[in-house]
Amino acid sequence: MNLITFVFLILVSASAYQPIWYEDIALDRHNIYRRMHDYADLEYSDTLGALALMCAKYYSKIHKIDHSCIYKFLHGENLAFFGRNTGAPEALDSLVDAIDGWYAESYDYDYEQPQSSTSAEIYHFTQMIWNSTFQMGFGIFRNYTSKRTYVVALYEPKGNILIRPPDSFKWFRGNVTAPVMSFQNQDYDMY
Repeated sequence: MNLITFVFLILVSASAYQPIWYEDIALDRHNIYRRMHDYADLEYSDTLGALALMCAKYYSKIHKIDHSCIYKFLHGENLAFFGRNTGAPEALDSLVDAIDGWYAESYDYDYEQPQSSTSAEIYHFTQMIWNSTFQMGFGIFRNYTSKRTYVVALYEPKGNILIRPPDSFKWFRGNVTAPVMSFQNQDYDMY
């Protein structure tokens, strides 16, 4: 069996364990937040989704989230997990809570001077709405033994790009701008 066939079989088998409507909810919720910043909608990538699910299973196996999953390759990655200490919510609740939590980091983000935001947790938020990102995939895996749910989003192209000084955050200013509307201005169901 050649390498391409092997990778294809892995991707097909990985995607078979995740309900398709989770992917729809993840994409819709991301796009609602992106529209608040007047950014284009992301497209869903089945390939990124399969890789994200493999990463969710990997993190479940090692019982932590540490950005070490080899399946993410060079894609942007957002991670979250929910477990015993947080009430072990259902997978759908974990999915929604993860995305909302990533966006909540926006309240600590300084749009005028992004470099002053580095002491706060902001990089999930900035990756999520990074303007030049156009595709995403999503994986969620519930480990019934540990009672933890692992949530992984992969993005293409990767955001959160820092360049060399003197203006390390130049790309942030071009890809992460202040919102132009809020939820109240949108006609969307927020699952």
